[in-house]
Amino acid sequence: MYSKGVKQIFKYAGIVIPILVFVSCKSSKLASIQELNSNCNQQNLYNYAVEDFPKPFYNLNLDTALLGRFSEDGLKIANAIGIIDLLSEYIDAEKKI
Repeated sequence: MYSKGVKQIFKYAGIVIPILVFVSCKSSKLASIQELNSNCNQQNLYNYAVEDFPKPFYNLNLDTALLGRFSEDGLKIANAIGIIDLLSEYIDAEKKI
């Protein structure tokens, strides 16, 4: 029913595909084992206190100079990373120059 060339292709595909599946599964398992033994996988545990979190933006008393110089979104980002005080110092230093 099939020609000789088609039979040969099926024969090789029947050999090659299972080998590829076996090899690909094996390499992924080895990689996961290596990750567990790696120094990069330290799974640090952090203990945060309430004081470590930034205050909500709507509870902040912001200087009008900050509000005039930076956008609300920018100030929210600055609050999230804890640099509102540095921005205030920056504005004060600019005023002195």
